[in-house]
Amino acid sequence: LAEKSRLTRKYIDASLTLFRRIRQEAQTLIQEVEAAGFNSLVITGDTELADICRLTCLERKMTVAKAVSSQLPVLVAESLQLQLIWPSQTQLQISGDQSE
Repeated sequence: LAEKSRLTRKYIDASLTLFRRIRQEAQTLIQEVEAAGFNSLVITGDTELADICRLTCLERKMTVAKAVSSQLPVLVAESLQLQLIWPSQTQLQISGDQSE
């Protein structure tokens, strides 16, 4: 029973550490989006990471668009990493996808 409790605590600690790290990264990226003059963005990617990003957007009063737009930054949440793609990069990716 003691070992099970220890493992459970270790799992919870690791989960909360990951949550705090992703939330801090999301806050930093959302601040960049705000500083660039945007009041909305798109979030794509892994469900749990994307959910943390959506919650962070709610806290910062940032609107989350429902569809990718070449006019909005995209916050990609994949493989425990966050990446911000700016509208000019989004346009390049959309154009590149159509040519394939």
